[in-house]
Parts: sequence; C-alpha cells; structure tokens
Amino acid sequence: ANRSEGFSVIRACGGITTQRGASIVRYTTGSSRGRCETICSADYGLKSSCNKMSFIMTSPFAAISGDQIENLADNSPDGKTPEDDLVLEGFTSESDSIYEIEDLDTLSALEKYCRSDMPTQRLVYAAGIGAAVSTLDPSAVSGSVVALLHELLGDVYADIRLTALQQTVAVARRLRSAGMTFQTDVEHLWDLVQPLLLDADTDVQESAASVLAELSHLVAWGNQVAASQKLVWAVQRCQRVPPEAMAEGATAALRLITEVVAPREGSPLHFSSIQDFAITTFKDLATCDKSAEVRQGAALLLPQFVRHMPPAVRATFLPGGAEITQ
Repeated sequence: ANRSEGFSVIRACGGITTQRGASIVRYTTGSSRGRCETICSADYGLKSSCNKMSFIMTSPFAAISGDQIENLADNSPDGKTPEDDLVLEGFTSESDSIYEIEDLDTLSALEKYCRSDMPTQRLVYAAGIGAAVSTLDPSAVSGSVVALLHELLGDVYADIRLTALQQTVAVARRLRSAGMTFQTDVEHLWDLVQPLLLDADTDVQESAASVLAELSHLVAWGNQVAASQKLVWAVQRCQRVPPEAMAEGATAALRLITEVVAPREGSPLHFSSIQDFAITTFKDLATCDKSAEVRQGAALLLPQFVRHMPPAVRATFLPGGAEITQ
C-alpha cells in the first residue's frame, strides 16, 4: 500500500497479505502452484482460481503478475551462488495469520526488500526502482540505490537481473539531473552493466546492449572521451572470448555498436566521433570467415546500422546506400 508518508507493508505468516486503505486481500497457497483465497478484493480486481494463482503482487511503485512470479519460480538460479528454488516458499499455511505492520520510507523499503531472501520480493521491489528514484534526492540515489543495483544486477535469477537492468537508465538520468556532481556514479553504472552483454540469459544480453548504449550517451554528456573509451573497451572485450563463445561475443558487439550509433538529442556522442571504430568493427564482423552465425547476425543488424549514417558515409560503406532514408 502507498501512504503519503511512505510505505505500509502488512506481512502474514500464513499467506501473502496486502492492504490498501480498509481493504485486505489474503492469498494462500494450497499446492506447489498455489490456491488463491480472496477475503476482500474490491480495490484489486483480483481473480480467484482453485487451481492456479492469479494475482498481482505490488510494491508502491510497480506491479508483478502472478504469471511472472510463477516464471521466476520455474527458473532455477544460474548457479553463481547456492540458493534454493522457491515457489512462494514460506507462504503455504492456510491457518490464521498474525500481521506485522511496517511503516517504511521509500528508500528504506527498497533497501529492505531488494535485499530480501525471497526472490519474489526482490523482483517486485527491483521493478519499482526506476519510478522510486524520481522521489529521491540524487545523493541518496548515489549512495544507496547504486549499491542496490550492484547487487541486483548480479542476482542468481535472470528475471531479477533483467528487471534491475531495466531500471538503470532511470537511475542514471536522476544522477545526471544534478549536473556533473555524480559523473563518477554514472560511469560506475556503465561498468556494472557492461558484463551483462555476455550474460548467460539471452534476454539480459539484448537488454544490456540497449541500456549500455543509453548509458554511453549519458556518460558522454559529462565526459565524451571516457564514453568513447568505454565503448571501444566493451566491444573489444566481447571479441576477446574463447573460440566456443565467439558468435555470442560478436553478436553482443554488433548489438552495442548498432544501438549506440542511433543519435540521442543533446548527446555529444555523435556518429562522427565513433565513425571509424564502428564501421571498421562492423565490417570485420560482417565478413568473418570463421562463423556463418556472426555474418548472419551482422546482416540482420545492417539496416539499423546504416540508417543512422550521414548519406556520404553510407554511400562509401554500402554502394547505393545513400538513398536509404529513415
């Protein structure tokens, strides 16, 4: 529930219990996939089912559907650290619950539940970081929220890493709103995201390329040289992988280059500033004789890559390409 002074969280031993005003909804699980028991759902639009949970789990800034939580439960951790699989573990009793009410401010709630031992809580509250930072002072974002993202981006569950990744640009923009004060933190966020280009999960890989491109432009706003150097370093790292991972690394490099050349309003990181490196790298990968998969990936990304070139540059890179328009 969302109160003007902060968060009000009601926790129950025998079910997932939430409160909004005077309305209370209790969810109880009766099997490995759950049984949903509705006490009062007037404010929630909750749908009951005897065989499968159908609900929305909320933090004050985000909502996660029951299907998403089941997907999280179905996915085993990646094995980075030991952690037991969880299907709403600890919420299986149908006995009467004892309620504990906590009044937490925004930052305290994020710090507590993003570090919860329960993956479902980490997922729900991680999804709210992007919206929450707009209410926080940039100094609090610099200290606490960046530290939270550091942990969440390394979570053993891919869904949580992906969700945290999707909040990163909003956090960087909040830091950037203070001018140059938190330039170091913006660059640190870039460094945190960069390894996810080669994440074990393909959805995380694809999202990381898009997020890293946005962060590159935000870094460039304060330090264009650093942004260009980081971009070169990231692409080179993707190419310096074991032979068995060559296609994956090359695809990550191609995605990043293609995403970053798209112009952003007000960004000093123009195509001309990375033109030679971007074109040379793309050509090398597009003509890679060691992997047909890499060449195919380059072919798929080629239209998006050349679309943002100046016509004269496009004509030299792609014969007849000067006529390609937006």
